[in-house]
Amino acid sequence: MVGWIVAVFAAGVARKVLGSTSIDNKVANWMAEPGGKPVPVEEWGSRLVFYVIMLLVLVAFFQALHLTVVTEPLNNLVKSFVGAVPSILRAGLYLVLAWVIGTVARKLVSGGLQASKLDEKLGSATGEALAPGEKPVALSKSLGDAVYWLVFLLFIPPVLEALGMQALLEPVNAMLAKFLAFLPNLIGAGVTIGVGWFVARIVQRVVASLLASAGVDSLANTWGLGAALGKQKFSQIVGLILYCLILTPVVIAGLDQLKMDAITRPASEMLGKIFNMVPQIFGAALIMIIAWVVAKVVGGLVGNLLAGLGFNSILVKLGLARNAVDGKRAPAAVVGMVIGLGIQLMAATAAAETLGLDGVRSIIQDFIGFAGHVVLGLILFGLGLALAQVVSNTVSAAGSAKSRLVGAVAKIGITVMIGAMALRATGVADSIVNLGFGAMVIGLAAAGALAFGFGGRRVASELLAAWKTNYDRQNKGGN
Repeated sequence: MVGWIVAVFAAGVARKVLGSTSIDNKVANWMAEPGGKPVPVEEWGSRLVFYVIMLLVLVAFFQALHLTVVTEPLNNLVKSFVGAVPSILRAGLYLVLAWVIGTVARKLVSGGLQASKLDEKLGSATGEALAPGEKPVALSKSLGDAVYWLVFLLFIPPVLEALGMQALLEPVNAMLAKFLAFLPNLIGAGVTIGVGWFVARIVQRVVASLLASAGVDSLANTWGLGAALGKQKFSQIVGLILYCLILTPVVIAGLDQLKMDAITRPASEMLGKIFNMVPQIFGAALIMIIAWVVAKVVGGLVGNLLAGLGFNSILVKLGLARNAVDGKRAPAAVVGMVIGLGIQLMAATAAAETLGLDGVRSIIQDFIGFAGHVVLGLILFGLGLALAQVVSNTVSAAGSAKSRLVGAVAKIGITVMIGAMALRATGVADSIVNLGFGAMVIGLAAAGALAFGFGGRRVASELLAAWKTNYDRQNKGGN
């Protein structure tokens, strides 16, 4: 009973002592998870004091009862605990020392960087756009936390040695030695990538600002690039390209400092090939840009010229539409667009040849050849429709009873013949066109022969008899 009273009293004193100091709060904040419940350090400390005292009280209780079977293991447990107290206290002192040094180092690093306003300078220099409610990344706090936990990492071997954990001490020492040997490379890689990122962001922002102030965005909108780029501006696209070109070799250099040959060697080789192709890529891009501008200008001029000549009413003249079409679907605009597309395809051939892409160049050339045959077929078909319309109008204007029927038949015949010629000119299924046209001619002949032979058998016999009579009369008259 006396021991239990003493344990309760000692637990209360421990709770009061911990509550009157701020050590328990710091330990609780250190142990608690972010956003989680606070750790009750005062309660845990008071319970530990209570159970330790009660353990000693139980040992004395069983000794008073002369129960050696129970007291010997308890005595051994108490002796082991008492013997481990100095080691635990020594390890605790190491942890306290690590906490003090880490806290001081974190305050020095974070305070120094915050005093120099490094976070604000980085944010203003790189032009980071933050979403509503988003906080900027505090580099000073991150570096301070890194230094804090690095100090604790360095104190792990002394703590394990004080606790006598030799089985864990050797692998931890080996791991720590490798980490400390690798730490300069890690710091160098981080500095390289950080400086490269900083320079790339500054270059991106400066170039984008210069291009925007020079009116490049307005010029791109005038050329029609604004609709293709969407919400992005042309100056921002150029700045982003330069950002990637600068940051890519910097990242590879940072990885190279980490001695990651399996990653850096193929990346370096790929980067070397890309930089060797930069002149060709620039030349190909320049060719495509110039061709695009020329295509827009030439296509617009041709479309306006044809529209001024009345080309938009060609469908009405050919009998394919009732009213002339205006806007982007007008025939003149379509012709201008086709001419512009042809200019861009020829420029794409030159760009592919500049880049050494022979396969792509061959595909584009084949497509241009096929497109030329298609355009030739369309021209032939258009001329055929015009000829058929002229013949139909001429025959229909004769004024006879069957002139309209003959004109319609002539129009259909010319259209079919010109359609076959147009399909043949495009090179699409020559054998099918030949077979179809031949089958149509033979079918018409066979149909006429069958109609004359079976349906008009009496008329045919009378006609043949009249031909024979005339022939005989002429022969007799001649004799």
